[in-house]
Amino acid sequence: MSEFAFSGLGLNPHYGNPLSPYRRDVKGDERISGDSSSGAAASVADGMAAVALGTDTGGSIRIPSALCGLTGFKPTAARIPKQGGVPLSSTLDSFGPIGVSVACCALVDRMLAGLEPRVPAARPLEGVRLGVLTHYVTDGVEPAVAAAIDTALKHLEAAGAIVSEVRFAPIEAYAWHRPLLEKHRGQYDPRVLVRILKGQPASAADYLDLLAEREAMLAEAARTLWQRFDAVVAPTVPVVPPRVAELVGGRRRPVRPHQCAYPAQSGRVQFPRRLRAVAALPFARRLAGRPDAGGRAAC
Repeated sequence: MSEFAFSGLGLNPHYGNPLSPYRRDVKGDERISGDSSSGAAASVADGMAAVALGTDTGGSIRIPSALCGLTGFKPTAARIPKQGGVPLSSTLDSFGPIGVSVACCALVDRMLAGLEPRVPAARPLEGVRLGVLTHYVTDGVEPAVAAAIDTALKHLEAAGAIVSEVRFAPIEAYAWHRPLLEKHRGQYDPRVLVRILKGQPASAADYLDLLAEREAMLAEAARTLWQRFDAVVAPTVPVVPPRVAELVGGRRRPVRPHQCAYPAQSGRVQFPRRLRAVAALPFARRLAGRPDAGGRAAC
């Protein structure tokens, strides 16, 4: 995985780069597995594990699940205990499963939450209200991904779902890493270090303002978004898995955050559902449920 789970690419200069199963055997065309839970996803995709655990702040379960053709589930942040994990954002961090199916993830999620280990009954799609996000997360979406998502939405409509479009308008990590940086700055992955240091200039007032804005956004969603929809839909990742060589060699600009995952708000359930196209290109769509929807959103 990426150092300190602080990346969406899956590159690790210390121990090597886990690869997506897509094009892995084609020399020079190997693709990233996504991150930060890259090794977790790769182990499931390769059959080394039936299910794996990951952490997700801005996409670290959802991104590798999508790029490896798997299912991942990011629960509401408060649903699963986080003791023993290295914090990236205390308000957004979540622990969740990566598996080969929604049923696998739903079962493991219940176990992690201390509930009876069973797969909840699937919810009929008839009458389910789905909002399709049409801005921000679709910036730079590749044609193949857009076509696959459109096909999936047509299948959902055919099954009875009500589909309509909707628009809805890293400081904490630096605080945890500050003492380590004083002694071991030179040992950090340069890509990770750059992201951590973005939180350095922020003051306590900046952080409090950010928390207030976030609470206002969640309150607005409760009043508007979740009154209209049971879940919102978006591409998990709007690009096909990028080539490792292009990213390591600097021939391709690093994937921007919004190209990997839209901001995961605390109190929202999100997971990618596996979707494959011709030639086994891994695509995925994501459903985000209302706060504390828990396993209901996964079924």
